[in-house]
Amino acid sequence: MEQITDEQVLESVFKSELAILFKHSTVCPTSGVAMEEMENFTKDHPQVPIYLIDVRRQRSLSQKAAAFFAIDHESPQVIVIRNGLAVWDTSHFGITAAKLSAALSSS
Repeated sequence: MEQITDEQVLESVFKSELAILFKHSTVCPTSGVAMEEMENFTKDHPQVPIYLIDVRRQRSLSQKAAAFFAIDHESPQVIVIRNGLAVWDTSHFGITAAKLSAALSSS
């Protein structure tokens, strides 16, 4: 997982052929559970690029992602990007390794 702290990096992620954007809060227990699911997903899909936004430290980047994809901001939140489009998103306890794997297979 690569943490995004720069607007230029975020904009390049927006244009990705395939990427997962994970919006995470380090102080939220639900986000901690989601982080574990993302780590489990990464073990089975090491080739899939995952980018993390710390929503407390990088609020403006989190808001920019929400606006760019016209998806309401939530935290934790996962957005699957294919060819510059958000093709799937979920939040909170909807973030599981299994659901993310299924979303990649169907998108």
